[in-house]
Amino acid sequence: GAFTPLPYRENLTTALNTLPDGCSRAIVDNEVAILNAPGSGHNHQHWIGGYADHLDELFAIAKAMYSALDGLRPLTFNLEDALLVLFLHDVEKIWKRLPADVPCNEEYKALISTPHELQERIAADYGLPLSTEQRNAFKYIHGELDDYRKDERVMSPMAVFVHDCDYWSARGWHDQPLKSGRLPNLFAEDR
Repeated sequence: GAFTPLPYRENLTTALNTLPDGCSRAIVDNEVAILNAPGSGHNHQHWIGGYADHLDELFAIAKAMYSALDGLRPLTFNLEDALLVLFLHDVEKIWKRLPADVPCNEEYKALISTPHELQERIAADYGLPLSTEQRNAFKYIHGELDDYRKDERVMSPMAVFVHDCDYWSARGWHDQPLKSGRLPNLFAEDR
């Protein structure tokens, strides 16, 4: 089917125009599940539709942060590459807590316990090639954790960026946009 904008998710919908076509196709193919999936079980955007809200907030946060940081010192990666990481980083959540009566891709649902494998599968299915830096960003989007080293940097600049965007949405604005409303469409100016 043809891509139609996701209701009320203007940052995500508009930003998809800058991403590979496979991202829009992934949304078309999984739209019912995406619009019904909570963003988490409890910690952030945990309501029905919260997954799409989390993506929309992430994209707005990424746009604002990228513009601000790149204005101070040129960043070593482009925004679209970081957005692709953010688009794919939590895909297992689409199927993880989906209400039982919502139709979905059962093959993807079977991979929710191995998020990295599911990310790779969706990237392959929708023709979304990932660079070495994007793979590093996937690995460390939730932080360095046990990989932290005092003698070596393990996170790429893109990994730090997507980590900060995700943490701001999931921890700083965990109850948004439900509490105070949606963010303005920061990508509208790029059209």
